[in-house]
Amino acid sequence: YERFLVIGVDLQTDGTVGIAVTNLRNEILFCHSYDISSLETAEEIAAFTKEQFLANAASCAPEDACYIGIGISVAAIYDATNACLVSSSIEKYEGVPMKALFSRCFGLPAYVDNSSNFKAISVHTIHKLDNIVCLDISQGTGVGIICNGGLLRGKNGYGGEVAHVPIGDPSLKCP
Repeated sequence: YERFLVIGVDLQTDGTVGIAVTNLRNEILFCHSYDISSLETAEEIAAFTKEQFLANAASCAPEDACYIGIGISVAAIYDATNACLVSSSIEKYEGVPMKALFSRCFGLPAYVDNSSNFKAISVHTIHKLDNIVCLDISQGTGVGIICNGGLLRGKNGYGGEVAHVPIGDPSLKCP
């Protein structure tokens, strides 16, 4: 578990990128935030993130470490149909194929999801609860739902999004 590492990228707050490195026991080997307010595009942010990773985070890893993937937390919905971010609270990420962009930049498999889903998965993993509703209020508002032990995705990844959950009148349907 010490040799296999995951890179975490936090893009939930406008003007900031967080970079973390963890091993497979979720032990944090590196964690730091950087100001990216001068960067204008997602491509610039991905390149900056890799540059900071190589300059700072890579040195915290064991000599024989193997990076197995990168996880990117966003304040948006990852639309599984078009593989792009939608309903992003950070305008420059709207419509961006973040998974493909970071995978290409780092040469690693990438996983993109909104922060509320990551938090719900984390609580499920640690506490072994089968049903969880995780409300996340930060740059935007999101809901991560674990139902019967699995992440509720719904059609195209919109299952837990507040605007897509009918509350009250079951005849109301999200367009």
